[in-house]
Amino acid sequence: MVNEGVQDFHAKMAALAAEFAQHLVNDIQQLRKLVENADEPGIPDILARVHKLAGSSLTFGYQALGDQLRRIEQDLQEGELHWPSLQQRILALQVPETPVSSHLPKSLEEASDQRKEISREAKRSLIYFLATDNQDFSKLLMQLQGYNYEVMSCLKVDELYKKCRDHQPDAIVLSVAMNDKQGHVMQQQVQELRGICSSPILLCSPYQEFSIKLMALRAGVQGFFDRSISVISLDARLEHLLDQHSDPWRVLLVDDDESILEYYLQVLQAAGLNVRVESDPERVLSTMQQFQPDVLVFDLNMPACRGDELAAIIRLDDTWLHVPIIYLSSEINLERQLAAQTLAGDEFLTKPIDLSMLTGIIRVRAKRSRQLSQMLIRDGLTGLLTHTEIKERLSQELVRVSRNGGQCCVAMLDIDWFKKVVTAHPPYG
Repeated sequence: MVNEGVQDFHAKMAALAAEFAQHLVNDIQQLRKLVENADEPGIPDILARVHKLAGSSLTFGYQALGDQLRRIEQDLQEGELHWPSLQQRILALQVPETPVSSHLPKSLEEASDQRKEISREAKRSLIYFLATDNQDFSKLLMQLQGYNYEVMSCLKVDELYKKCRDHQPDAIVLSVAMNDKQGHVMQQQVQELRGICSSPILLCSPYQEFSIKLMALRAGVQGFFDRSISVISLDARLEHLLDQHSDPWRVLLVDDDESILEYYLQVLQAAGLNVRVESDPERVLSTMQQFQPDVLVFDLNMPACRGDELAAIIRLDDTWLHVPIIYLSSEINLERQLAAQTLAGDEFLTKPIDLSMLTGIIRVRAKRSRQLSQMLIRDGLTGLLTHTEIKERLSQELVRVSRNGGQCCVAMLDIDWFKKVVTAHPPYG
């Protein structure tokens, strides 16, 4: 049975498509009038209109019309289209009654389920831990419990297999004394586990040679640590693999085309992302301060301020260096794409794009963004917030309390002889 969320999404997209169809007819008529009522109007104005129509037509499934407009745009950019020929080709444009293709997600049910999963409160993840090399990881396991993990230790491989068959964990951590000769044993264990469950497998080993890591990678291991593994680094890897965030990835979309903004807003929200849209580049910086996006997605060709110019302005502030910038544009000129990424940007995607690929790329970039952000705001030794971040969060809280008319209390602990404390009680398992 199709759930209500999917039905609602279909209804919104159908209404959006119908509204676009009406605007498309008017936009084509205006473009025709522009070339009919002038001897030779400004080519830049025509090029901007053709570019915008090409991208939106392809996005909403008008493939033939979009291809025609894109060819006109390309010829204009290359200076190969003279005025009489341009008039003839634009006047010959025809809008089909209905789009001939659709770029809606193939599995809306999965998108809806994903959204419900993300909105659910983060659960206490179950970790199975097996040490076959007689190493004592009791302190590390105790620390993991303090990081909101449920940890179950296994003494033998067969015991681990049985536990996985009875109840699949969120992740498995193996500690093995593996060298080149013993690597096949590890591979067999991982393959056996892969046949039982699909949980991520992490490996601890005293051997750090490239050949050992390659063997582990080919076996299906998704994390590799040495014996001095700290709870901070293990938690960071588990968080990355398990996607343990109570709040979804935050995406800021910027495009001057309102219909395109609404289209991608609905699609990305259906995929479980937290999305804000902005059509005015001048408001982007203030929106970023309020929204704190994980990923920025910009159109390239905007009239008031190009997407690459906006990206360059953002890169002037080191605060946002960790936030990836993705261009989502109908620009097909490779030189312009490269120039935009060279100026400021991390990836260039061309409209129309497979929506599962778009959401996948955004998720990957968002994960890296949050991971890097956490590294920047936390001390590498203790995992606690840095002095600068504490002051920033305190300032934000004071502003919030002042706005709401409440009260604020701050407790600070100052540990004397901190170096001796860390030496006596190192944050390692």
